[in-house]
Amino acid sequence: MVNVASRCGLTEVNYPQLAALEVQYKAHGLRVLGFPSNQFADQEPGTYQEIKAAATSFGVSFPLFAKADVAGPSAQPIFDFLEAPKWNFTKYLIGRDLHPFQSYGPRTPPLEWNRTSYRC
Repeated sequence: MVNVASRCGLTEVNYPQLAALEVQYKAHGLRVLGFPSNQFADQEPGTYQEIKAAATSFGVSFPLFAKADVAGPSAQPIFDFLEAPKWNFTKYLIGRDLHPFQSYGPRTPPLEWNRTSYRC
């Protein structure tokens, strides 16, 4: 799981690497789920169609959910059991048992943690 934003300075690294990671490990059960949010510096202001088009331009084919809050009292319920993201592209690795396994900060490129994802 990852909160995403199309106009973030971290987008150009994260979107292609997340897409590559899913392709590499999909046969082993890894799925990337993107949660667009405009909570951090208004870096995801577009409509769902604009968000999807931006993600696709980076090679993203993983599911993107509707834009919503990911932190605070109005956060999507799935974020209730996770540490609140501090910025765009906070990444959460959820185990096969549906429990949080590991989280990674926005500046940790996804390909740096691919061995961990395989163990999960």
